[in-house]
Amino acid sequence: MRFRKTVKLGKGIKLNLSKSGPSVTVGGKGLSFNIGKKGIFMNTSIPGTGLYDRKKIAGGSSSKGQSRSGGNIKTEKPIDEFNLAVSDEGDIIIVSPAGYPITDESMKRRIRATERYKSEKQAVLDAFREENRVKADEFNRTIDEFVNIHTLSPCVKKTEDYTDVLKNEDLDDAIEKVLTGIDLPVEFSAGFQLSEDCSTIDVDLDLPECEDMSFQKAVQTANGSLQTGRKAQDEIRRDYRNCVFSLTVFIAANIFNTSPIIQNITVSGYTQRRNTKGDIKDVYLFSERFDRTAFENADLKSVEPYEFCMSFENRCNLSQTMSFKEIEPYDPI
Repeated sequence: MRFRKTVKLGKGIKLNLSKSGPSVTVGGKGLSFNIGKKGIFMNTSIPGTGLYDRKKIAGGSSSKGQSRSGGNIKTEKPIDEFNLAVSDEGDIIIVSPAGYPITDESMKRRIRATERYKSEKQAVLDAFREENRVKADEFNRTIDEFVNIHTLSPCVKKTEDYTDVLKNEDLDDAIEKVLTGIDLPVEFSAGFQLSEDCSTIDVDLDLPECEDMSFQKAVQTANGSLQTGRKAQDEIRRDYRNCVFSLTVFIAANIFNTSPIIQNITVSGYTQRRNTKGDIKDVYLFSERFDRTAFENADLKSVEPYEFCMSFENRCNLSQTMSFKEIEPYDPI
């Protein structure tokens, strides 16, 4: 960290430790997902009301064949009426009107031979697949929010759009106030320094660690059931690249909007790595020189963050496998 003024930002992804084992919670107010050995749970709430709901949507160590309609209780005698349910693994389960699985094999064979069973089976499976498709999309969209932070960027205002321009001596505190007011799902620190005329600001970003991010994804199996797994290494490196450049665009846009006096921003992103002696040191991964006009004319919510950042004067040594190599950042102006 090269600058005196430093602000810690973001809430990050929560790592939960308990007797049942570690789990990860991603998301924020209103919607979050908890990923652990017991499966994936979707937590929904209406902030300020006290209303809260928690549902299991995939995976875990629940016993195979457990239905979403009740426990595995054996019926004492055959019944003529039945309903169909689907297990977490995508298997059809025949249940009684009370919601209990029918375990009598003779009764199940008779039911499977009925026209009603044959006609309802496909409809139940189609509904199961569609429900899990929606859940997978929602889960992956929540994970993507941690990568595509630039979609939260404000439009950078032009000079004529300002009704009140801060004095130069007030800019330092104003920028700190803007940064501390940022609420993001990743945790990072920002140090900054203004030039004497306040037209240029240098920013150092202590980037979120790759290990602290969630790189899970939800997928549907051939039978429509929902599973989660870790992304491939190339996907992880791509997501981390997009995350740090997306964060850079978001921070620069918010700082530009502090005052029309600010015309140029240099953002240098760094992380911590061990050197050849085994000591941890700050390592800079990129350094970007942004100009205000380009930000004013860009639709920041729809840009590809890496390509957008590379369109400016920059220092970045990114391999073909999207691994960052150390660079020398631009000197503060």
